[in-house]
Amino acid sequence: MPRIKSSILDVRKNHKQREINRIGISKLKTAVKKVATAEGDAKKTALNQAYKVIDKAVQSGLLPKKTGARKKSRISRTKKAPVSA
Repeated sequence: MPRIKSSILDVRKNHKQREINRIGISKLKTAVKKVATAEGDAKKTALNQAYKVIDKAVQSGLLPKKTGARKKSRISRTKKAPVSA
């Protein structure tokens, strides 16, 4: 453990921020999984909710801007049903 006061405060700050980031990533993963498992109208609402969570993650700096765009693009592709021949 650090002995310098500013280092002690840094450790405390880093711990709090790590918890905030962990919670945000968990919400993000949960939202994406709900889109993958949802069907019908529930899929549309789950997709909208996932977009909202991704946008908030980008806005708060949890995800880079292009990573958020890529995630949104990939989950939107799951929305379309495959054409059966």
